[in-house]
Amino acid sequence: MSYCRWSDDCYQCDVYVYEPEDGYQIHVAKGRHESDEPIPTPPDSNAHAEDYVGYMLACLKWAERAEIKPIGLPCDGKSYGFDTPAECAEKLIELRGMGYNVPQRAIDALLEEAK
Repeated sequence: MSYCRWSDDCYQCDVYVYEPEDGYQIHVAKGRHESDEPIPTPPDSNAHAEDYVGYMLACLKWAERAEIKPIGLPCDGKSYGFDTPAECAEKLIELRGMGYNVPQRAIDALLEEAK
């Protein structure tokens, strides 16, 4: 099960977080998609499935035209393993504090699981 992927938030997520058989894993991206073109706007929460599909296709096209540039932070390209969801969430909070794009929903899901 993944909590977030690099393609989340229209390719703006800097971490891939998932639960393998033996704990929790974080992989930090080495680079970030950047473009002069605006990032597609996500549909609102009441949108139909077709709207989400259209958004994902627009994001894919945007990412194909974007340039991947180094993030330039200390944990670029590093991986971390944890035994508990709480430890994993703490690391995500730390990474976000350093400037990495980490979705709040991933942290929330891990903290909920830790309860």
